[in-house]
Amino acid sequence: MTKYTKKNPIPNSDLYLKTQTDKGQMKKLPIGDNIQHGNTLIIGDAHTGKTSLALSIAFRLRRKYPDALFVFVNDKKEYLPLFQKDTDTLFSCHDKSPHRHFRWNLSEECLLCGDPKKELINCIDLLFWQLPKNSDMDLVKEILFTAFIQNLSCLHPSTVDVPANRDISWMLQHRSLTELQNMLIFNKNKTAFSNDWLDITDEIIKKLSHFLSLFDEGSNGSGYDTISSFLNLSGSALFLDDDNTESSRIFIFLLLSLILRKKQEMSEDSKKKIYLILDDPCFINNIYFSGIPAYLSEHGSRSLLICNTLLRKFEGFSNLIAFRTTDEKTLDFEQQYYGESKRFHLFKNTLHIKSVAPTKKNFLISASELMSLNTGNAYVKIQDSAPIKLHFQI
Repeated sequence: MTKYTKKNPIPNSDLYLKTQTDKGQMKKLPIGDNIQHGNTLIIGDAHTGKTSLALSIAFRLRRKYPDALFVFVNDKKEYLPLFQKDTDTLFSCHDKSPHRHFRWNLSEECLLCGDPKKELINCIDLLFWQLPKNSDMDLVKEILFTAFIQNLSCLHPSTVDVPANRDISWMLQHRSLTELQNMLIFNKNKTAFSNDWLDITDEIIKKLSHFLSLFDEGSNGSGYDTISSFLNLSGSALFLDDDNTESSRIFIFLLLSLILRKKQEMSEDSKKKIYLILDDPCFINNIYFSGIPAYLSEHGSRSLLICNTLLRKFEGFSNLIAFRTTDEKTLDFEQQYYGESKRFHLFKNTLHIKSVAPTKKNFLISASELMSLNTGNAYVKIQDSAPIKLHFQI
């Protein structure tokens, strides 16, 4: 347990946010890159001030670090006021807004890699990660893989006319069961997921059609954007519209996974700062995501995770900002994070203080204190500093 003393002050930074203590005194909260490098968790009930605070932090970070890349995940488009540059893009499966859309192209993404086949297998695996895992879905994956690998064999990185996702989808949906079987048999030496070439049934076709329909929604269907290209931009932002539909869950999970992996694979000279602002993402309770913060911290990315409750434990956050919450598991996590206090009891007939072994844990911040916070108030712990109660203008 960290012992909080005057030797554990809030650290300095090159960027601050003006706040107030609960006594009305002005306080500067450090929010610069040296703070965000350790990841920040902002948690609390709805309408307590979480998103307003995250917006304020993100706005200042974009202004302070103009060459850094930003990725926003949000379901209410609350971060679109930060859509500021010509190279900023919005990925959405259903939005028809005038913002420039990020139109991801699977073939183009693969062509920009040293091993297109390996990249295709990886991308299709990610596309199906959250879907049921069974022999039928393996065959659906194999059909999709075969169609794209057949297409990639005719292309090279300098190809101008790369088919959009929707083109491949249309081709597959207009092939008969026999034509699909023949396609698999002809390419049987290239299989990646299934060897059941002759077991295509009407049920398989139905599942394939459902999955292919996802390619026809919003930013998925047409276009030639790639994560590889985004990571080579300077100062751009990618806004991922998390509308909690099946297609959004699948593709946002895919795009974030590609961002994390491709950043790690980049040379040190070409790497840029990447800030991920994840506001209650739909996949937050996916077991895969629970390890993401620690991964980010290890590989030099920065994230702000904003959420209402925690259904599973996360590792890798150096900073915690806790607004009012009433969820029991979240309260327990926050109290554990802020740490225990050493309580003392003064016996009446003695002149000295004796410590008393507690029957239960004595936390620095009690559950009642966390549950009774007013809107805009939060307990803040930055790295190894002692937690402090602050008020944010929202």
